[in-house]
Amino acid sequence: MLSIIQSLVGIALQRIVLNSLDPSSVYGDSGQTVQSQMDALSQRREAIRVLTRQVGKTLPAMSEPDLISYFDRMKIFGEQAAIQWAASKYGPP
Repeated sequence: MLSIIQSLVGIALQRIVLNSLDPSSVYGDSGQTVQSQMDALSQRREAIRVLTRQVGKTLPAMSEPDLISYFDRMKIFGEQAAIQWAASKYGPP
C-alpha cells in the first residue's frame, strides 16, 4: 500500500531509467516498447493528479462520518483507494 507521493516518486524513477533507453526497443518480457511503457507511466501520473485535484474539492463537502470513513479507508487501503472512494461517493466536483 503506497502513498500517492511514493507512487509519484516510483514513476519518476522509472522514467529516469527509461529515458536512458532507446524508445523503440523492447521493454521486458511483455513485448511492449520502452516508449509504450513511458506512455503508460504518464497516464498513471495524470490519473493520480486528477484524483488529487478531486479530493481537494471533495473533502470540504464531506460529512463528518464520511471524513472518518475516508481516513479509516486511507489507513486500511491506502491513500489512492480512499480518494477513489470519496470521488465515487461524492461524484465529480
